[in-house]
Amino acid sequence: MEYTTPVSLVINKEKYITDLLNLSLGGAFVSVDNIPQMETGKQISIAIPFVRRASEIELTGTVQHIFGKGAGVEFFW
Repeated sequence: MEYTTPVSLVINKEKYITDLLNLSLGGAFVSVDNIPQMETGKQISIAIPFVRRASEIELTGTVQHIFGKGAGVEFFW
């Protein structure tokens, strides 16, 4: 489902703030305009804020594909 919100990504211990564009049970699609280390196969952590709480959920996943200025991330379960 389309869900746009700022998120933080951690790649190789570097933290980046970017936009979440799409979210599903199995993964997410994030903007990667400003993230030079993004590449397919890379393991990342993504912190997604809750809408009605002052907290977030942190998920780990792998970059499955890069398309244009975005990247598809599959979550580990």
